Amino acid sequence: MDHLANFFSSLQNAQQKKKPCFSIPFTKISWQICALLHSEGLLQGFSVDSTPPGNQKSILLFLKYQQIGRAHV
Repeated sequence: MDHLANFFSSLQNAQQKKKPCFSIPFTKISWQICALLHSEGLLQGFSVDSTPPGNQKSILLFLKYQQIGRAHV
């Protein structure tokens, strides 16, 4: 599956369910998009999920919502 499509689908699904955070597989492009969204104030934060050796790393994204419950992104 395309990494960008997966990233944005996961983001949309998490927002619709009003989740405070979610994770996606780590890729360089996903990491850079997270950094951009965070610098623009659209994400509360993000970090690399520590995993046992041999498993794929993932990015944990913390979503930012307005006071009325709508997502910033």
